[in-house]
Amino acid sequence: MKSMSTRLFHPGLQTLVFAGIATLQAIFPHPLKAQPYGAIDPVMGIYEGKWSAQDQHGTVKAQIRPLGDSKYDGFIMIQSHGSNVTVLNLTGTSGGADAPLTMTASTITAKTDEVLSKASFKGEISLQRTAANKLTGKLSGDLGEGELDAVRVTKKSPTLGAKAPANAIVMFDGKTTNQWEDFHFLLNEDGSMQVQKGTMNSKPKLDNFKLHVEFRTPFMPQAQGQARGNSGVYLQSIYEVQVLDSFGLYPLQINDCGSVYGIQRAKGNECYPPMEWQTYDIEYHQHDNTAQNPPEITIVHNGIPVIEKARVPEKLLGIGGGGGNPKGGFTMLQDHGNPVQFRNIWVQPLSQ
Repeated sequence: MKSMSTRLFHPGLQTLVFAGIATLQAIFPHPLKAQPYGAIDPVMGIYEGKWSAQDQHGTVKAQIRPLGDSKYDGFIMIQSHGSNVTVLNLTGTSGGADAPLTMTASTITAKTDEVLSKASFKGEISLQRTAANKLTGKLSGDLGEGELDAVRVTKKSPTLGAKAPANAIVMFDGKTTNQWEDFHFLLNEDGSMQVQKGTMNSKPKLDNFKLHVEFRTPFMPQAQGQARGNSGVYLQSIYEVQVLDSFGLYPLQINDCGSVYGIQRAKGNECYPPMEWQTYDIEYHQHDNTAQNPPEITIVHNGIPVIEKARVPEKLLGIGGGGGNPKGGFTMLQDHGNPVQFRNIWVQPLSQ
């Protein structure tokens, strides 16, 4: 998609205040040299657990990512009864392999659909990374005195490896390439293909369909924004479902992974870390392709709905948000200069 120099934020109706220190104890050296795939980072990952404070309790979800040069950022969601109590942005720098990673936390003040609580939160949270890949800490402030305990987890999409239905068109299974115009991506021994040498268009033309795509982004810790594992899955070759390493970002913007560029941003953040396989299960309905009855797009990212029946606005009908091919097939895979990989792509035609 188009490059954007800054992420977009909107002012919130309610300001949440947090002051604190987060400490993650790294137990391995920090190999932060850029490696597209196969790199190891001792801190990067998804952390999940629980928190409790007096008579309150709930769950904790966190994403922490490297930025290169021993720097990290990410976010922590503190939730209760399925809703966010507060979401904390994290930034910090490691002093080396034997020193703790100290991160400063601050509450997100941007308006989002997910942060519904109007209560403020003040306090400190001290997180330590142990040999068991844990984040543990203490809570204080408006929630009262409490603790949190989370562990690093590995996620797997429930639709990873999904088989194509009998009436589906197999677009790529590691061998099949004849459903693409001028197939030119790099074929890998593991049955995936890697973006190179320009955008690739599909041959089939479909009005209504369900599309399954598996993808993974490269490890590019020093890259930022749209330069970090960028590609795209275009619907009707014009409406871009963004592929990007947006792991560790919150809230997501309309140009982040899982969003439809120019149409709707993905809710939450269901991204996996770079180098891990992810899934898109997308439904596209053309309808009348008019302002009164425009196309609708639904996206399930790693098994979680992130966009439901988003309607294409009138100003983008037939043209999309840019970089597309109005004369192309039902989909197009973008080359944005990064070695993004794809596999197990199939499409199921729908009647309407």
